[in-house]
Amino acid sequence: MISKNTDNQPWYRLKVRNKGLIEEAKHRLTESSISFVYLSDKTYPASCLQFLASNYVQFLYVNTDIDTITNFLEKEKDSNIYKLSRDNHNVPVLYDDLIIRQTEMILHNYNGEIRITNSIPSKAKECSIDYLHMKDFKGYYQKVQKAPIDKFYIKLLENINIFIPVPKGTYKEPTEKKEEEKLYREKTRWMVLRTFNEEKWYDILCNWNIDMADAIRIGEARPCFPFLPKRKYTDRNGVEHIKLLCHGYLFLKTTISNLPLIDKNIKYGIQNLSRAVMKSKFDGKMRPVTINENAMTNFMFATSICSGELEYDSFDYCIDEHVVYTNSDSAFFGRVGKLSRKGKDLYIAFSIGNELGGNIQIPAIKVNISNIRKLTEEEVQELEREG
Repeated sequence: MISKNTDNQPWYRLKVRNKGLIEEAKHRLTESSISFVYLSDKTYPASCLQFLASNYVQFLYVNTDIDTITNFLEKEKDSNIYKLSRDNHNVPVLYDDLIIRQTEMILHNYNGEIRITNSIPSKAKECSIDYLHMKDFKGYYQKVQKAPIDKFYIKLLENINIFIPVPKGTYKEPTEKKEEEKLYREKTRWMVLRTFNEEKWYDILCNWNIDMADAIRIGEARPCFPFLPKRKYTDRNGVEHIKLLCHGYLFLKTTISNLPLIDKNIKYGIQNLSRAVMKSKFDGKMRPVTINENAMTNFMFATSICSGELEYDSFDYCIDEHVVYTNSDSAFFGRVGKLSRKGKDLYIAFSIGNELGGNIQIPAIKVNISNIRKLTEEEVQELEREG
């Protein structure tokens, strides 16, 4: 069993040159006091588990910091045993602690039926289950019609997906649907308004908290905070200008339940505001497009700061990885954005998502590989929960 990663150390993958060197590779890591796990070191009773384990036979997963593993590999360079896994941009690949623990749990402790599958159905519901010896196992649950079992899908290391058949009713959906919907509508979040009256609406909405102070105080209305991103720039004559960054869009932080109240309030309202909120289909319903709190905070910071590091451009989001800037000398130290590319250069783009159409210029800073760290899956999930 893998011990819990209490120090929040990242996981990296070492590929061993050939299977015959596995024992020596494990011995050298043990002598260096580097924590690791090898997933293919047991006898598996089921043929499907044997096949599954064969995917990991040349890999060792090490739990340490990048400096420690880099120094270890430098000392072991002459042995030519190990190769550190890197992505297409030569960045060491980080592995999620939860997925490593769940992969080992399946391979070393599960003794039931397993099926390997190419993908997880979009209708499968993300949840946790308790089944046999597996407690709080995270995955995706799918009810199967006209069958005595349901399916529980699990993501394993190296993009391998499996499902295990589980008894009907292993996962019971929450019955408090009305309460869930109420909480959803009452949560304060950032939304996107599509309008060509963005400056007029911004001025009106800036007065909402003052004009509706009494109603907000007694709980009949909720506060709202508009944001209209603008960009400062200096032309060739040295004259400073300010222009709207996202023409046709206005950002509003409030609750969904507060929108109709703003819309219908004669004195302070804005006609058709509810219909101006961008929406997308979710669980069969049209729901407002919302922006993650962390992404919006970094976007607002980038658009408000005057910094020589900042550039504005349209970026290709094919990389689409969350990274944090680790240069402590920069005003953007600790800021999270999307790793993006322009030509041969890498950037952190402070994106608010791909929902906005048109040629929107995104604030970004040019970075070096040495000054960024890719977020783990757990960190990304934490960001999403905060949003």
